[in-house]
This record gives sequence, C-alpha cells and structure tokens, in this order.
Amino acid sequence: MSGSCEGGNEPSGSLKAICNPGWSYKDVLPYFKKSENNLDPFFANDTKFHSTGGYLSVSQFPYEDRYTQAIFDASTEVGFKPVDFNSDHVSGVMRLQATQENGKRMSTNLAFLKPIRNKRENLHIATGVRVTKLLIHAHNKTAYGVQYVSENQRNRTGKVFASREVILSAGAFNSPQILLLSGIGPEVTLKKLEIPVIQNSKVGYNLQDHYTDPGIRFKMTNTQNITKSQLEILPGALKYIRPKRTGPWSCTATSQIDINYQSTFVNKSIEYPDIQINFFPNSTCGGGTNPFVYYDIINFIPILLRPKSRGLVTINTTDPFSHPIIYTNYFNASQDIDTVLEASKVAHQLANTTAFKKVGLVLDTTYEPTRSQIETGSNPFWKQTPVEFMYSICHPCGTCKMGPDSDPDAVVDAQLKVYGIANLRVVDASIMPTITSGNLNAGVIMIAEKAADLIKKSHS
Repeated sequence: MSGSCEGGNEPSGSLKAICNPGWSYKDVLPYFKKSENNLDPFFANDTKFHSTGGYLSVSQFPYEDRYTQAIFDASTEVGFKPVDFNSDHVSGVMRLQATQENGKRMSTNLAFLKPIRNKRENLHIATGVRVTKLLIHAHNKTAYGVQYVSENQRNRTGKVFASREVILSAGAFNSPQILLLSGIGPEVTLKKLEIPVIQNSKVGYNLQDHYTDPGIRFKMTNTQNITKSQLEILPGALKYIRPKRTGPWSCTATSQIDINYQSTFVNKSIEYPDIQINFFPNSTCGGGTNPFVYYDIINFIPILLRPKSRGLVTINTTDPFSHPIIYTNYFNASQDIDTVLEASKVAHQLANTTAFKKVGLVLDTTYEPTRSQIETGSNPFWKQTPVEFMYSICHPCGTCKMGPDSDPDAVVDAQLKVYGIANLRVVDASIMPTITSGNLNAGVIMIAEKAADLIKKSHS
C-alpha cells in the first residue's frame, strides 16, 4: 500500500506517508500479521514478517509433482535465489504459501465469518439481495442507509438504516457503480443519466490490474505427461476427500511456484520486482473436464506487477442490474509492453536448463507474442482462447482512490471516508492508490483489519 504522492515507484518500506498518514509499510505490517496463522515453522519463526494465532491459516501445499520440482530447480539453475516473498528479500523463486490448511482453501468466509456467524447477535448476513443505492441526505450530504432489492423477486425492495455510518465494500467494479448510482461521481456522467449530483468526484478512474500476454508455453513429451482419463482421476479424488487431504488435488500443481523478476525498467539499486512469473498448468485433452492438476502443457505467465496503464469503470444506465462499463486499457502504456516482452526471455533461459531437459519440458514459441501483436491484438493464439480470462489475473483495484484533499483524483481520505459525504466509507481494493506488487488477497484483508480499527476509534 503506497503512502506516496508520487504513485509508488519505490518499495513501500521507503515511501513517505505524509499523503496517506497511517498507511506506510511500517504502519500496515501489523495488520497483515494480525489475521495470519502461519502453519509452516520455517516461515512462522520469522516473527518480523509472520505470525500465528490469527483467523486465517497460511501454509505451503502438502503435495508437489515432478514438474513443480523441476520448475523450482530450473529457476535456481538460471540464478533465481529461493526467497520468502513476504519478507525483506523478494527477488527470486518461491514455493508459495497460500491461504489454505490441509489442502483446503481458507476463504475469508471460512476463516472470519463461519466461526462467528451464529454466535454474534450484532451480525446479520443477507444473501440474494442487491444494494441499488446509498441513502444520502441531499441537504447535508450525510449517508444514512442503503436501498436494496431481491435478486430473484425484483418487486421486493427494502431499506436498511445506519445508526452510525455506512460501509461500502462491493469491490473495484461495483463500489464505483453503487456510488455513481447514488449521485457520487463525475458530474458529466451523472448529468447525462439524469442522476442528481450530490458530490462531483473522480469515482471509477485509476483502474489498475495485474495482467499478462499469454502465448509462451512448455510442452511435455508423451512419456512424461500426466494428463489423466476420468477413471484415472478417481483415485486422486478419493485421496483428497479423506480426513487428511493428500495427492494432486491438495495443491495447485505447477502454479504453486512463482518467480519475482526485476526488469531493466526499474531502479536496480532497490529490490523491487515488477514482474511475477507464474507457471499455469493446462490440458489439451479432456475438454476442460479434468481438474487442472492433470495437465500436459504449462503456460508461462509473466504478470505485470506495477503496470503504468490505467483504466476506467463507469455506467451508461441507471439500472442497478446492468453491469458497469469497464475500460481496462491493458498495455495502453508503451513501457508495459516492453516490460512483459523482456520477461519472456526467462522462458528461453529455463528451456535450456538441465532440470527441464531431465523431465522433458520443451519450449513452444509458436504463439510467442510480438510487440505488434500486443498492440493490435492479432496473435492467432488469442483468437482461439478466452483472452479476457487469460489477460487478467483478476486483481482489479484503484477505482475509489485514497489520497489527500489536495489530490483532485482522490475519492476517499486516509480514514477511508468518502470526500464530501458524511458517515460513508469505502473498504475494499478500490481504495488502493497504486496496485500492490503481488496478489491482492492479503492486502484487502489488511485493509479490512485496519478499517475496523479506524471505525472503532471514530466511535470510541
């Protein structure tokens, strides 16, 4: 989380927090640790960056196949050092830790909500309803509740009133949509839709995401591939449903290995990788019915961690059931193309390692993207596959930007309060000024933990 006014081009540990006080690396680290229950002693013993006893279990996967091991070995062979991405040395290769325990994903629902859902009298969870609008007193710009409608019976509507404040946590796409429908957003957009303007604000701007350029992959020799028939999958399923989950279903196959890579476009004097390389398993057989832990190709995925490109989320209708309009603007900035193309060189280095040759991994450059293809979207491979899925790593953020009142693009302040509106906060990935250099899950949980303290402090 950047506390900088400049947009976050240095590691968060070195940033000044004068623009967003309370959000420097030093300030937010305790909130990362607060929720963590690290089950791997090797990592848990590093108490500067890890902790135990939190709601959220974190550990490495209990299973690893030979190709996963080969990727790790090949990475070290070409010079990437084994590191912990959640420490002060983050350039290298890592067997990832995940929010999982005993081979089972620990979602925020399982970790935080389920244990207390039937025990807390002040918690009520309503499903199957959609918030259509925030209730705001126009004369004093004070939020006092929300308006909702049933998803399945749209003639059933209602309102919920807040005794203190309203917390909006609908994500980087739907938080701006709800704000816009409520009269908070760019004046030109609201007037065009005849929505009364309550607060003119840059809601929906500053959209950022982690994305890639799919095309490079590694094939396996016929004697080495591990694609399975439906009958062969059954033993793996039986191993997984046992009390102690084991076997291939208890992991994410080769995608549990990541490389953090520092391109030539960033300051080499600072350890601050701008590319995350993932190895996503896929199958040319089975029609998509096989679990992805059975595969015969490995996609080389160079992910832009700090893209320069910015997108926009907006609306073109007052219908709350219509999807917001999303302009991703991927690769709109020329440097993003240069960075991801440079990272592709790592695939060629890995292909020549002893580790890859030993298990029969062969580089397939048939669809290796070129600059021209990225600029025009003309790569033949992208026409055969769902590009909208493969481009995005699904980490949207930034559309309700946090910043000081001197920042004309800021939507919320350092307390996550919406500028110009009393008793309204936004608490989700949309408040990030600049995208984090890694997956957003832990960062969003940190935001929620910190927001809880901010709210409690506000109300003594």
